[in-house]
Amino acid sequence: MALSGICLGACTPQTHTQAEKPVLRPLEHASTVNHEPEAISARREKVATPTIPSSAALVLPEIEQTSGFPKAELDPEPARAVGTSISEVVGLYRRLHDRLEGEERSALIAELLNDPRSALLDLGFELAHRNLSARIVLSPDVGQAASLLMKSSDATIRADAAGLLTRLVTPDAMVVLTEALSRETDPIAAEPMLLGVSRWPNADAVDAVIRWCAREDSPFQAATAAAWALELEDLIDDADNRDTLMMALENRDPADLPSAAMKLLARLGSTENLEQLESLLSHDDPAIRQRAASALVETSRATEILVNAAGTDQGVYAHAANSLIRYQPTKQRFIELASLAATTEDARHDALLRMGSALPRDSLCEAVVESALGDTMTSVLLRQLLTLDSTPTPQITKGILLLAQIELRLGRPSEALSIADSISTEFMNPRQASILLDIKRKGALGMGLFDHPSLDDSPPLLWFEVLELAKDEATEQSVIEQIRTRFGDDLALEQQLRLDTPEHLDAPQDPDDPQNGSTDG
Repeated sequence: MALSGICLGACTPQTHTQAEKPVLRPLEHASTVNHEPEAISARREKVATPTIPSSAALVLPEIEQTSGFPKAELDPEPARAVGTSISEVVGLYRRLHDRLEGEERSALIAELLNDPRSALLDLGFELAHRNLSARIVLSPDVGQAASLLMKSSDATIRADAAGLLTRLVTPDAMVVLTEALSRETDPIAAEPMLLGVSRWPNADAVDAVIRWCAREDSPFQAATAAAWALELEDLIDDADNRDTLMMALENRDPADLPSAAMKLLARLGSTENLEQLESLLSHDDPAIRQRAASALVETSRATEILVNAAGTDQGVYAHAANSLIRYQPTKQRFIELASLAATTEDARHDALLRMGSALPRDSLCEAVVESALGDTMTSVLLRQLLTLDSTPTPQITKGILLLAQIELRLGRPSEALSIADSISTEFMNPRQASILLDIKRKGALGMGLFDHPSLDDSPPLLWFEVLELAKDEATEQSVIEQIRTRFGDDLALEQQLRLDTPEHLDAPQDPDDPQNGSTDG
């Protein structure tokens, strides 16, 4: 259906009187009006309140001149002519937008972006952003309209266009934004362009970004965000540019620097600059402390600073952990991290797990054992050894064996047996081999797998140990039957008596006996 027909159907009643019909006209746009950006901005504030035949119609001033859409037939005698405010026209466009879908909605937005009137142009930006927030893909026509507006003589229009272009992610967005930034002189328009460059850092934008960082009227947060994005890509390689950037950073109070600027100061700065950032770790403002700590993570020279600070301030814990994991994943540093007080147990768990993942595998077992983390955390960390594709080593084998022991202690015989069955005995000494066999036997018994190979030639003492751990009568009876079947008359008298008197079957108690611990009264 043509857009003109949709306009009529979307924004007008389905039935009309004969008097109303002549004033209903299709949505048409003065597309022959000079659409050069300079002309658009020059006229957008000069438009008077429009007058159209009816508030129910979607006809705007000037649309009768020419349009990209076909015109409807007009009755030579319209019923009436009434004034309609621009706000009413905007409202009609909103209603129309909500009725349209797909290419037709994009076409409407593109037409609004091409309109010289500020109210309609602003509506075009608003509707475009609304669609993008709703994850609706707009057609290339919208991107082309936004690119055209980047050359407007109005800085606010250039700013709006740059912001929209960044969200549209058109194929040429990086090039258009970079070229626009290179000629931009107004900080209002430069700010969204700089934010766009921070999304698409490229070598052609370096000079313009550094220039904006150094300007007194700089949108400094956006400029340094772009500079930080360039630094992360190793694009600021010119000595003059680096000097200019450092001068711009040092000319401001370190406490007032935004996050990206602090990171640049930490990465590019001197020892004196690091000391300035270190002093901010004790600042009264917690937001400044966090920005400084986050910035210090960006250089290996500050690891010791962060670790020392985390010793007295739990708020620095995450940053200290990030620095250790990033630059110094060693056994000794792992032990040091384990000794620091974290903000939450979850934060500690996450930091230790990431540090464990970064450690050389041969160091993990010793690091975990020496940190005395407890069975649960040790189990979580040592499980990383099970994912190895490489050939086992003596230290890795030792760690996996310890993991199987811990699983058994935690009451998870199935896990213990599965791990024990997977361990290679290539690097085991006799003592370790004995421990492994004991784990397999206890794991099999705990699961009721009485035919497991490890139980061949198992001693009666092992079975009685498992009998002591039986949690219900059925399990106990199963173990007793296995003991009698396997050992029969070879059992000692004491062992025979134990089988005849299961300990979990308590004798009837005398309620009057104080030894029974009655809670009555």
